[in-house]
Amino acid sequence: MNVIIYGRRSAVVIDLHCGAGGRFSDQPLDRLPQLSELSGRTSSCRGETQAMRLTHRDRAPGIEPPPVNTKQGFEHLRDEWLAVLQWLAANGVDYVLVGAVAQAIRAGAQTGDAVSIVPAPYGRNLERLARALGSAHVRLRVAGGRAPSGSAGESDGSGTAGTVPVKVSAEKLAGEASWTFRCGTHDLDVEGRSSGVPRYQELLYEARRFELAPGLSVEVASLEDLEHYAQLRRTGVAPEIRISRLTRGRGAQ
Repeated sequence: MNVIIYGRRSAVVIDLHCGAGGRFSDQPLDRLPQLSELSGRTSSCRGETQAMRLTHRDRAPGIEPPPVNTKQGFEHLRDEWLAVLQWLAANGVDYVLVGAVAQAIRAGAQTGDAVSIVPAPYGRNLERLARALGSAHVRLRVAGGRAPSGSAGESDGSGTAGTVPVKVSAEKLAGEASWTFRCGTHDLDVEGRSSGVPRYQELLYEARRFELAPGLSVEVASLEDLEHYAQLRRTGVAPEIRISRLTRGRGAQ
């Protein structure tokens, strides 16, 4: 709030948002119509700049509690899975769901812990995903769930144990590497674009859209593609499709 004390040719403006005693400024009367419009926050206060306010306003949505009214047939889905899927939707990330959660949606399976996705590879989508991960204070889960000795990953049970710090960018997400992320207590795997795995467009063409809760729908990979990724995780090698030609022997008729 601004308090204006009028004089004959000027006025003293006291900005009460700027701490004890306020902030004083002597302004010409011809500027008072503009100053009178300043109610609430002003950019002259120390401790909060315009950039800071824009940062708060434009911050990516965080991971919130999952929807309570799950659609019939999906009551078995874990809350942490639904929370991650809801968070991806809130951040406008396009993807096809693969892995354990996709199996749980299609077949009721309950194996595995992390949500696993193949994101759409176009730049803005990867930027949205990278921004969401950064806002969620993402860390990298290490193989076996144990961080290297003496690293920042050996921690306090708050979700950072077995993880190490990581900086994520759209350029990194566009590469061949797969990522095993942790955001607080929620896990997200982002599949890379290595050779031998289906491309996003191929996955999307065969995928089916499921509505898990009002306002929450996901594209789930086909059972064939899910088996493809399951074998890749089991063996580390993508399955190969070989076509052989059968020829008749000399004595065949």
